[in-house]
Amino acid sequence: MAKFQVFAKEIALKRRYRLLGFLGVVLLAIGAFVLWVMWPTTESSGPASSDAVYEAAPPIAQHLPSNDPPSRTLAGGPVSCDGLAPPGAASANGATLRSLVWTPFGREERGWETYAPSIAAEIGVACPYESRGFAGGLARWQLRHRLPPTGEVDQVTFTTMLNGWNLARPFVRVNARASVLTPRPWPTCRPCRRPSPMAAS
Repeated sequence: MAKFQVFAKEIALKRRYRLLGFLGVVLLAIGAFVLWVMWPTTESSGPASSDAVYEAAPPIAQHLPSNDPPSRTLAGGPVSCDGLAPPGAASANGATLRSLVWTPFGREERGWETYAPSIAAEIGVACPYESRGFAGGLARWQLRHRLPPTGEVDQVTFTTMLNGWNLARPFVRVNARASVLTPRPWPTCRPCRRPSPMAAS
């Protein structure tokens, strides 16, 4: 009986030693992982080098599509902005640039400064909006489109430009061509029916 008790104690001690050894190995592994994660990195490696590459890279030119109506280029515009213009047109455009009360899209707005770049591109003038060159270019555009050559921005002139911008859009041109095509007439004749034997008798 005494030998059995001594043997049982030895087994229990061996199990404790094995458990302590396993726990020690686990603690060492955890400590090594924490040191590896928390170890400070050098300044010459990591994100710093990539930031330097990004800073040295030249900017990339990006083209963003615009929703503005199609317009002409300003390359052919007059060089001088003090050319011929209808009397009082330049001063009238300068006065109405931010104060004109009108309804270009069915809703009352004040001033035409928002649409001034598109108007200037349409008439091919790169001059200030209150200058004689701008008024003269607008008067010439009005004359070409059979409008009174007042040289002033008004509701009729802008509506004519807007119609041209809309017609210049690709989908409008496609729809206009499709509307010209006449559809085939729907067949009105009915299929022939065979006479029944009862009707023949």
